[in-house]
Amino acid sequence: MAPRVPTLLSGSEWENQSSKIMLNAAKSAGMEGILAKRSTSIYLPGQRSRAWIKHAIRTRSSVLVIGFVGSSRSVAALILGAYDAENRLVQVGSVSSGLTVPMRRQLREDFRPLERPSSPLTDPSAAAETFPGVQWLTPRLVVDVAYRAHTAGGLRHPSLKGRRFDVDDRSVRVEDL
Repeated sequence: MAPRVPTLLSGSEWENQSSKIMLNAAKSAGMEGILAKRSTSIYLPGQRSRAWIKHAIRTRSSVLVIGFVGSSRSVAALILGAYDAENRLVQVGSVSSGLTVPMRRQLREDFRPLERPSSPLTDPSAAAETFPGVQWLTPRLVVDVAYRAHTAGGLRHPSLKGRRFDVDDRSVRVEDL
């Protein structure tokens, strides 16, 4: 049985609405995005058309880098964390998308003084199996990540957007995701 897809469409009340109104309604409804089309356009199976536009809703948040997977010269993926309501450091996912080759090398150099032999997580067993070969870091470096949703499994479709030098590492909270 196909999964049920939530919809905002229930008639002509969504015609001629601005994209801002549609995106805000979709976000409020917990949807991942909107699909808009020219009202005169018809659906043609298997064909793409500029008359149909898909727009995903992405959230952008600051998270801590708590570890990485890579080599002695470069970073392949970042392991991400944040502090929960009880002030425990928890893992919130990983990201490899958005890392350019120069950024991978620069981050590897920036990570050297932050390396540590064990997980900084309050419950280190939670991530041990998830990321074999991880090099753990003292959680001081803050990055911005765009993503579609934050679930129990982590951030969905994350993409690194850059470092944050203006955010205090102790202020990075799970509830802000």
